[in-house]
Amino acid sequence: MKTILVTGSRGFIGQHLCKVLNELGHHVIEADRKLGFDLSNYEDTTLLPDVDMVVHLVALSIFINDHLMLFVTTCYPHSIC
Repeated sequence: MKTILVTGSRGFIGQHLCKVLNELGHHVIEADRKLGFDLSNYEDTTLLPDVDMVVHLVALSIFINDHLMLFVTTCYPHSIC
């Protein structure tokens, strides 16, 4: 069993990933602004326990001149099982 931090855990992919990781018996820590957790806030990051792995699924969407711009950053290990 690994302790895995999933950022963006309330997004479409994050929700499904957390479900699968839990079913595989891993301890999943969810980090998402919808849960009141903000990785840009240093005090929030100091509350994180030691983790074996981080799956980073974060996207920022903004409108510029009436066009939706998506800035996506995804990074994950090759094998999480």
